[in-house]
Amino acid sequence: LGLPLIMPASGYTSSVIPILLMVWFGSTLEHWVKKWMPASMKMFFTPLIVVTVTVTLGYLVIGPIATLITNLLGEFFALLFGLPMIGSLLGCTLVGAFWMCLVIFGFHWSLVPIALVNLSTLGHDYILGSVIAHSFSLGAVLFAMYLKNKDEKFRGIALPAMISAFFFGVTEPAIYGVALPDKKAFINASIGSAVGGLIIGLSGAVVYMSGGLGVFNWLSFIDPSGVNGINHMIWAIVASFVGAAVGFAIEFATYKPEAAK
Repeated sequence: LGLPLIMPASGYTSSVIPILLMVWFGSTLEHWVKKWMPASMKMFFTPLIVVTVTVTLGYLVIGPIATLITNLLGEFFALLFGLPMIGSLLGCTLVGAFWMCLVIFGFHWSLVPIALVNLSTLGHDYILGSVIAHSFSLGAVLFAMYLKNKDEKFRGIALPAMISAFFFGVTEPAIYGVALPDKKAFINASIGSAVGGLIIGLSGAVVYMSGGLGVFNWLSFIDPSGVNGINHMIWAIVASFVGAAVGFAIEFATYKPEAAK
């Protein structure tokens, strides 16, 4: 029909909010359709109407709204980092604190383009650098839970998820399998990540490439020009372990396996 489609550059494959909104709208529409649809026609026409309307509005209305929210978040963080004196410090701390939340909802894609532009124009980036501690903090939180929880089934899930997050930066098993169901564990991991972001903001460390995750991400802080050498990598390692220590300490002190069970 020639109607304009407003889609993010990466499409909707890595997003969550548009899908959640579409499913919610579809469920509401389904209940409404079932109220007036004759019983003999429900099986065929209810899903036909629901899917047709939901997908159409998803592309024309729901998706663009979610994209707008994502773009506004990107503008907010760009403005935040641009504040004089405290911009880098405050920005790194907030991004570190909320990075895992942004990842869950797919909103981290509002920051990735800014980071890539910084790498291509400035040769370095502070956004990707500020989140160095999140996987280490999350892994340390799971390790604290592993030590205190003697349930074999839980330990069988927590240990590999901890190794995956801490050493290799793959956090999905840890987030969705352990931290989010516990809620407090997710918050404690975010606190540790925020402390790591604070250290990065104070030190001024930046990444010079979009590299690996976990311990391999430390290499991204090596200055290829040789001006800063490995100084930024050292600060990245410090931020990683301090964030991990904070997350571990809070979780070990507050985690009660019996209450969680």
